[in-house]
This record gives sequence, structure tokens and C-alpha cells, in this order.
Amino acid sequence: MTNLVIFQHGDFAEAYRNLKNGGKETYREQRTSVDFISSLTDRYDLSIICVGGPDTAEELSPRLHSYGIPGHEAFSHQGVSNCLSVLSPDLIICRSVNISLLKWAARNNVTTLVSLADSFKNGGFRALWRNKRFAKAIRSPNVTCVANHSLHASNSVRDVLGFPNDRIVPWDWRPLSASPARPVPEPGSEIVVFYAGRLSEVKGVGDCLEALTLLRREGLNIRFEFAGMGNLDDWRQRAASMGVEEETTFLGVVPNEQVRARLRKCTLAVVPSRHAYPEGLPNGIYEALAASTPLVVSDHPAFKDRLEDGADWLVFPEGDEAALADRIRRLATDAALYRRLTNNAQAAHDRLYVGIDWADLVKAFLDDPRNESGWVQSHSLAALGYR
Repeated sequence: MTNLVIFQHGDFAEAYRNLKNGGKETYREQRTSVDFISSLTDRYDLSIICVGGPDTAEELSPRLHSYGIPGHEAFSHQGVSNCLSVLSPDLIICRSVNISLLKWAARNNVTTLVSLADSFKNGGFRALWRNKRFAKAIRSPNVTCVANHSLHASNSVRDVLGFPNDRIVPWDWRPLSASPARPVPEPGSEIVVFYAGRLSEVKGVGDCLEALTLLRREGLNIRFEFAGMGNLDDWRQRAASMGVEEETTFLGVVPNEQVRARLRKCTLAVVPSRHAYPEGLPNGIYEALAASTPLVVSDHPAFKDRLEDGADWLVFPEGDEAALADRIRRLATDAALYRRLTNNAQAAHDRLYVGIDWADLVKAFLDDPRNESGWVQSHSLAALGYR
């Protein structure tokens, strides 16, 4: 039977066990993804290499194995060689920017699908050097194509890495079900701002706290809820030091169904990522729009200009807490603006989808790894009319 290796971040074994035991999804499409990957054992001996998971090897079911590998080994030539030489893959799906893995696959002529959710930019010598090396690695003949999440991230593969349009395949998840438009908040009612994502400075969590302090000084009745992975104690201490501990709730990682429920109940949602964070297109954007919840987003290149500022969402300059506070204030106090954004949310949600469903992408690769049918060109940026 063909040996298939999938290289990705996160603890697949933990997610597999959690969902098999009736646990809840912790992010959008987690169950769909885990079930789909598990189903591949009908045709393949499947090994999942998990960066950042426990340093263990587990057989989860017949022909399904999970291997945890520390980050410093996962991206080193020796660590990759040690792991892949034992697994002896016939096919690889690489879901990370891993130059060492791609070099090993090229040396051993292993057909590889590169499937990412990363945007690329040249911002200093280190980024330039990494991008140059990665651009060279993906040009190897054994790489069938480079797939990336949504439009701008796919465009960055062309614009920054110089990869040809007809070998770049945008992908996305399935569209979410819609919720009806939201009622306009009553004047003077509490404003609840919701954030879902990794709790980090570069994702804009600190900017949210700064904006909150500004809005509280104005006397606005407002609080923030933060859901996601991070050092909760550190963020709680920071909120306390700024005098807004009573107006902030750090929930930690919560089931995805709770994220969606909170999005339906909150006043508005924020996606304040700074440009330094290599976004694809955050699930939080799709989920907020599907809930018809008005959005305030930064001008991150991954989603800047995808929708219309003032009609579909409000945009502020990255890292500008005063501008973030201004957009939140406007949205919470301008009934006509709030009504416009919630009424337009579903159409905006649907316009964001560009590309092939991720499971269909993997199926196309596995059915025709060498692209003999031309499926790559049929689903590429070039075929979609993007140049």
C-alpha cells in the first residue's frame, strides 16, 4: 500500500481522540478535517507528522499513525531526514513552510503537494533569505503545485516568491450557514466586543486592550471577550495593570460552537492582526460574517480590499489603538452604519470564497499526483482570471 505522509502543525492525535470520544471542535472544520484525513487509510498507510505535539509515536487506528516532533527538529535537515527516512513516503502533503522537508523530498523524488495558509512578504534580510530559499524549494519538479488559503495569500506566492500563476491553487473551507441580520443595539446598552484567535501581541490583542482603555475613559459601557490559546495569566495581569480587568474576559480555548454562539450574542467582532503575522484569511472573519455580526478589521494585506470599508466591515490601520477605538465607537453608536454592516454580512461572507475546497484539493492530488490530467491548471489563479 502507498505510504502517505502529512506534515502539519498541532496535535493530531489529541484532536482525533477528543472527537472520537464525543468532544467538541476547537476550531472551524476540525471534525471535517480529522474525519477526512482518517478516511484516507482506506487507500494509504498514513503517517501524520505533528509539529509541536508530544514527542511520541502512536497508532491511532490500522494504517493511521501520528508522530510528534519538536519544532527545532521538524525544520532541521537532520531531524527531517531521520523522520522521513524511516517512514519512506511515496507521497507527501506539506502543510507548512518547511524548506528542509522540501529539500529531502526533492532529493528522494517524492511527489509533494504544498498546502499552506500563509502570506509572504519581504520585510528585512531574514524574510528575504527565507523567501528566496523557499521559492527555490517549491520549484523542484517533484512539487505538483503550491496551494494557499484564499486570494491574497495565493497572490503573495506569485508576487513575493515569483511562482507561476498556473501552478498556484487557492483553496478554502466549505461556506458556513447563514444567520439573520442582527438588531441594532439599544442606545446605552453594554457593548460586547469579541475576539477569537491566538492571544499574542502580533495578533493585536494588546491593541485591543489599549483601545478599551481609551473607550472606557470616554465613559462607554463596553467590555471585551477574548477566546483563544495563549498565556492567560500574563494577559489578565496586563489588563489589570491598565485598569480594565473588570472589562475583559479571557476565556482560553473554547469549543468552536461556543465561539459561534458568542459571535451571535456579542455586539461586534474584531480581527486586529498586525502585518507581521502571516495570515491566510482568518476563520474569525468568515464566522463573524456568517453570524451577521459587524466586523472591525485591521488593514492586514491578507484581507485588505477583499471587502468594502464602510459597507461590509470597518478597517483601521494596524497597531493604531486610537483608530481601532474610533471604529468600535462608530459601529456601536451609529445605528445606520450598524444596520448596513449586519444587512450586508451574508453577501460579504459569500464573496470571500475563492478556490477549491481543501478536501477536494487533497483528493485531486491523490488521484493524480503528477498532474497528468491538468487539474492544477484548471483550479489555478490563472484559470480563475487572476494575473
